[in-house]
Amino acid sequence: MPVHNQFLLVNGGLNAQALATRGPILQVEIHLPTPLAQHYQNVGTPLPQPTVGLAMVDTGASKTCVDGIVIASMAVPPLNQVQIYTPAGPTSQYLYPARVFFPGTPLPSIDFSSVIGSQLSAQGIVALIGRDVLQHFLLVYNGPAGMFSLSC
Repeated sequence: MPVHNQFLLVNGGLNAQALATRGPILQVEIHLPTPLAQHYQNVGTPLPQPTVGLAMVDTGASKTCVDGIVIASMAVPPLNQVQIYTPAGPTSQYLYPARVFFPGTPLPSIDFSSVIGSQLSAQGIVALIGRDVLQHFLLVYNGPAGMFSLSC
């Protein structure tokens, strides 16, 4: 069972407040979904570089989201539009296929048939890891220790 433990350090030491302030974040790489990458390779189209950034584990998100600018930069065509509900109210967002890697962890990469393209860059993240992923993982949020664990 792969397990990833994430400690948030401040000035070289554990800091429980850092986890409460920043949330459970980990590094991710956003790639083309495997079928689209294979198609690009078959027709000789160069693959776009993956985007590296931070993702936040979000138990309030029913579906994983990727920053729309990141997906657009990879020229991934949208699949459909869906109505989503945010604290600011309902809005319509595009769905895109994507593949997410968790570099530096033993967690497996995930090929998504669809993620929601959202405006996330202002929050300093490129993705939200939603309950569609968490249903396959064990998440432990240890506030007093300033750490969280993900395992599958």
